[in-house]
Amino acid sequence: MPSSTSNSEAAAARRRQYDERLISMERSPRDWKFLTAIGATALALFVLWSVAIPHLPRHLPTLNQSEDNRHIILDFARDKTSSLTLAGTSLIYRLAPSLFNEEIANIALPGQSPVSSANIALQKQPMTLVIEVNILDRSRDLAIEQFARRAISPPLGLAALSFANTPARATVSSLYRLDAKAAKRDVASANAARNLLGQSPEPLRYTETVSSAAKALDARPVTGTISQSAQELRAIADQVEAKGGRAYYLYMPMHPLLAATDYEARSRRAMTVADPKFKSRLLSIDWNDEIRWEPDGGHLDARSALIVARQLEQAIATKSQ
Repeated sequence: MPSSTSNSEAAAARRRQYDERLISMERSPRDWKFLTAIGATALALFVLWSVAIPHLPRHLPTLNQSEDNRHIILDFARDKTSSLTLAGTSLIYRLAPSLFNEEIANIALPGQSPVSSANIALQKQPMTLVIEVNILDRSRDLAIEQFARRAISPPLGLAALSFANTPARATVSSLYRLDAKAAKRDVASANAARNLLGQSPEPLRYTETVSSAAKALDARPVTGTISQSAQELRAIADQVEAKGGRAYYLYMPMHPLLAATDYEARSRRAMTVADPKFKSRLLSIDWNDEIRWEPDGGHLDARSALIVARQLEQAIATKSQ
């Protein structure tokens, strides 16, 4: 019978043979050189990326609405504070800056709560903030608000620490000259809208699509989000005015069938209850009879967007007198 000593020696020999195939864990002077090289490379790339960020293309490729909204935020973060800032949903997002006589900023986020949009606008201390309040039953998107906070005020003032930009998309944008194409498209769209003003408006249609949209609005459940959104918007308006700015509420014009829904009435009631200054802050505009909408009855067509932009500018000028 083999002794225990011989068994242990055989096991130790097998273990040594196995250990020789593993990476040695003993420290070597070369380890520090490797780590130093890695750290120096990372620091150099970080510095280069920080220097490059202000010069990145503005128009980046996107894949969905969420990425579109992040692109809107990045544009807003890079621009200087304008005399007029618009916040809200896709309804007011149709009012492109190119439609106005003065430079404006539009931070409206399609598909989101107007509270998120207004909160993002508040981070840049707007001089005049117009908040669209047609849709109040959407919850805030705290993730996109946090993204905006990092993009507008990055940690330690270093844009690279916001992690809002990516080299890959910037490279694609540069290769395909997306900035030039986007600028050309915006100018063409604004010119087309101005040319349409010389034409008669389309007939106001009461279609089944609009009727279904009105029924769908009234079928949306009544939740506490409506009153909560109204209270949060009131708080935002108070903060704007406390810092010397002006805050206004705006109901974007909608198709008569949609405007007459109880859904829209609930919004007005909630805002009236939440804000004692609601009437003085509301931009009450006698909308042009020639305003028309897309088939859904809620979003303005190109010609009407220009009409609404001009009426909005005039209403703000009147309020400011």
